[in-house]
This record gives sequence, C-alpha cells and structure tokens, in this order.
Amino acid sequence: RDGLAVRSVEALLRSGATRSAFLLLVGESGSGKSSLARAAVLPRLSRRIGADVGQTAEWRCAVVTLGGEDPFSLLAAALFAEGALPELVESDEPTAAALARALARGGVSAVRRSLERIGRALAREVGGEETRVIRLVLLLDQFENIFQSPAEVVDRYAQMLSELVGTGVIAVVATLRIDHYEAFARVPHLVSLKEKGAFVDVPSLRDFGDIVRLPAKAAALSFERDETTGEGLDDVLVRAADVGDALPLLQFTLDRLYRMMVARLDRLGRPLATSRPDERVLGLADYAALGGLEGAIGLVAERAFERIDAVARAALPALLKKLVRKGDRGFVARPASAEDLVSSDDDPRLRLLLELVRERIVVQGVSTREDGGRGTTFRVAHEAVLRTWPAARTIVEGFDTYFRRLRDVETSETRWRASDEADDLLLPPGLPLAEASSLLADYRDDLEPRLVRFIEASLARDAQ
Repeated sequence: RDGLAVRSVEALLRSGATRSAFLLLVGESGSGKSSLARAAVLPRLSRRIGADVGQTAEWRCAVVTLGGEDPFSLLAAALFAEGALPELVESDEPTAAALARALARGGVSAVRRSLERIGRALAREVGGEETRVIRLVLLLDQFENIFQSPAEVVDRYAQMLSELVGTGVIAVVATLRIDHYEAFARVPHLVSLKEKGAFVDVPSLRDFGDIVRLPAKAAALSFERDETTGEGLDDVLVRAADVGDALPLLQFTLDRLYRMMVARLDRLGRPLATSRPDERVLGLADYAALGGLEGAIGLVAERAFERIDAVARAALPALLKKLVRKGDRGFVARPASAEDLVSSDDDPRLRLLLELVRERIVVQGVSTREDGGRGTTFRVAHEAVLRTWPAARTIVEGFDTYFRRLRDVETSETRWRASDEADDLLLPPGLPLAEASSLLADYRDDLEPRLVRFIEASLARDAQ
C-alpha cells in the first residue's frame, strides 16, 4: 500500500498549507487503517522536513487509541509521552491531568507554546537566529470510539481538534470505521475538518481467497471438499467472509479450525510434524460444529466459560460492564485498562479474563498512561461475541438502565470538571441525584474514581 500512503501524506501536507491539516482514513474493520497510519503515513510524514513543508525542522508524534477512558485524558497522556511533547512539564499545564482539563475547556495554547519553545531551543543549539519550526502529528486511532462519549463531549473534542489544526503546526490523522461515518457526519466541527482537510477511503482487503489459501499453502495444509457439490471449505470461508467487518472473524475461525485439526491428529496418535499431507486437512465438519464464521467465536466463548469455576463465572457481568458500551446501534465493544478490570491477583475477574484471552475471545493491547508510561488494555475481539455468546448476550441486554444512568452522570461530570468544578453544576436534587445515588450504591466498584467523587460531592452539597 505504498501508493496509498504516499497519496495520504501528500493530501495531508496540501491541507496543512491552509492551516487545515486533517486526514481522515475511512474503511471497514480489518481493512488495515491502523497499520496504514502507524506503519506508513506517520513514518513518511516524519521524513518530510525542509522548505517544501514550511521550513519544518522536526516532526513530533503522539498516538492515541480512543475508547474506554475520558478522551481528553487519553490525549493529554499521549502528548506527555516520549517522542511527543514531554517538554510540556515546563508549561502552564505541567501534568497530564492539568492538560486534560485545559483541553476540555478548549485550551490548546500549552501545546502550541511547547512546540514554539522547542523550536527556539533548537535554533540556539545550532547557532541560528531564526526559530526552527517544530510540528506535531496527532494520530487518533479507532476514532469511532469517541462516539461512545456523551454528545457534549464529542462536540467539545471536535472543537478542540479544530483549534489544534488551526495552529498551523499540528496535523491530525484519524482512522474511522465506515459504519460509524454517519455519527461522524452529525458533528459540524468534524464535517468542517474533513471538508477543509483530506479524506482517504482505505479499500477493504477483499481478496479473501489469498487470505484464506496462501497461509494454508505455506503451512502445507489443505481444505476438505464436499463430495456432492465439489465445493471446498476454502470456498465456503471466502463466500462467508465477503461482508463488512468479517476479517477478524475469519482470522479467529481459521485459528480454531487449525486447532481442531491438530487435536484430531493427536487423538489418532499422529503428531503434526510426522503426519501425511492428506491428514493435514481443515474439515467441513469442524466448521459446521463451530457454527459458521460468526457462530465460531460465540461457541468457543461459551465452552471456555463453562470450564472455569463458578466464582469466576459470576464475575462476568462486572467484566462486561467495562468492556462494552451502549452505542447508537446497540452495544459495542470498547477497550478497558487492566487496572479498571482487575483489582488484585486473587480477583476472580482475573481468572475469567485470562481464560478469555487464552481463547482469543478477548485481546490485549497497549495504551499510554497519564505518567507517559505504557499500560495494558483488553478488548472483546469482535462484537459478534456480544451477539452469539448466550451468557454475554443475556447479561448485556440487561445493561440498558445502567448505561443510561452512567451516560447521564458522565455528561454532567465532564461539564462540572470543565467549569473548574463549579458547585452550580453538581447534580441537582430530584431524579438526577437519586439515579446517580442508586448507581453509586449498586456499582461503586465499577465506576471510575472521577465519577464517584462527582456523585459524592453532589450528595454532600444536597445534605448541607
């Protein structure tokens, strides 16, 4: 995809010439948006310095994977990371928490001034009189997760992005799943950024034939063929995968079919290394037993769930509260930090989580913490888990009231924090405070500390 990366960088630089350096990479899940941005666009952009890009002397880079936490806090943590702007410790917002509050209020000056200060210091180092231009590129990966936040937060975040881009020294690259474009188009500031900036449609990896067959060929595996129709399992997989958002499910199903083949050989006393080519076959019966492409992940999840102890199984509702979110079209997966999911080594949620990770129902990732360090995150591998795993589906369907109350409290808390915690923006007496109090009483351990503090401050004021 070298050509696509080159076109993306050129489009971003052209838009940057008019202080509108915004690049939106849109495509289906699994189409390679993130890898295109991280492995191709950002490295190429970092090499573009000199007169053709406004006398740029250096590019700094901040990467944010949205989801699971306050988006302003995630951005602030990424900006303080090494390789981005650790010099922010010398700014008026010397911590990630302070910067997050400033960004939520629309204050982007600390970022701009830090870039200018770095440029002046670089000029002094090389003995020049003219300030060197230092630019920042900000990658917002999985931008669709911003729409899990309250509408007011999304609006303010979009406005903040417009102000960052408007500095003329900050470029923003965002990756977006195509099925969330409708939500994107409902936010005026985001629409304006796209219209003034650049838009790249990342084509789906539609040649599923190669994705299915080439790795199997390299591993000396073959696909069983139906004796009646002559259709091979590879043909069945390719046809089933030719829908949006299927690549993660395809990868999961191929892995399970391989494991089932190895287990079958073991039962026959034939280790894979010494088996014959006609024995190394991915089977149609195994695929049917998995329930097809979408059913596979739900079936494996249910079997893993049945294997673990009852105490760990009882922790599933608490785990799912952190790993799902109510979206416009039902419940969607979201990442959560290890600290949010598990409180100690003997927490039963840890046993459940490790089993789900082992079976690839939940996948691990990394995030940037407020101190600039790296943290571990977890995410449901595919939203089909929520549809096809009976235990998860039943639990999630009962979350409607919980998520409605949580969203209301998050919206109010964000507004309160952005106003420097003004008393008149605490929860008012009546239904809002009563519902928040009930949320605190029933789910204290599941709530973020900032929300607990906000509800308790509201209750304390009401008691006065």
